[in-house]
Amino acid sequence: MPLVGGGGAGNTAGSGPTSTGNTLQYVGNRVYCYTGETQTSATQSELTTHIDFTVQEAYELNFLICNTSGSGDDIGFRFVLNNEVSQQFNTNDASGTNEPPNIVTLIVTPQTRVQLKSLNFSAAAARKFFASIIGRRIINA
Repeated sequence: MPLVGGGGAGNTAGSGPTSTGNTLQYVGNRVYCYTGETQTSATQSELTTHIDFTVQEAYELNFLICNTSGSGDDIGFRFVLNNEVSQQFNTNDASGTNEPPNIVTLIVTPQTRVQLKSLNFSAAAARKFFASIIGRRIINA
């Protein structure tokens, strides 16, 4: 008998591959999103959206971002909830890799639009990075 994922997932557990993209994937009460290698805009001070989804229930979301550009350019990462900037941190990648000091955790309520945007402060070319989200549904919220 196949195991069917909860939380409204209609696929048999294990039948779909893990994939990259900009939307949230559901596995029971857990969620994830992996951007794969993505990049900032090549234009300075231009925002680029990398993750964009709306949750239907309350979730605790944990973001991890790794700047892999290998340059000394500054990149800003913005967490936007319902079109308002919730948090922002900036990296300077002079060492080749630079992550935020810890995982950024956001609690989001039902019907919240969640976006991750990057801002290229100083480069004349696009800069590469990865972003991952893992989270869980908050039950009885």
